[in-house]
Amino acid sequence: MLAHWESGIFKQASRQRTQSASVDGFRVPLAEVASIWFENPASISFGSQFVYRRGFTEESGTDAIASISVTLSNSLGISDPVSITF
Repeated sequence: MLAHWESGIFKQASRQRTQSASVDGFRVPLAEVASIWFENPASISFGSQFVYRRGFTEESGTDAIASISVTLSNSLGISDPVSITF
């Protein structure tokens, strides 16, 4: 049986004119959507691939976003973070 992803921690780093940038994060529960997908026979041809889309709203505008990263976790541990820089 596959170990399903339980949650994703998304972190958004904001651009600032100072050396340090603020980082805001939030946890998204994934157990239910991952379970629905991985228990569906249609998922077999995709192996362990799982696509999750999440919209982000930045009150300061999209130019204020420096990067977004996600770390996944389950009962076996925590993944390495995956990031995109803008």
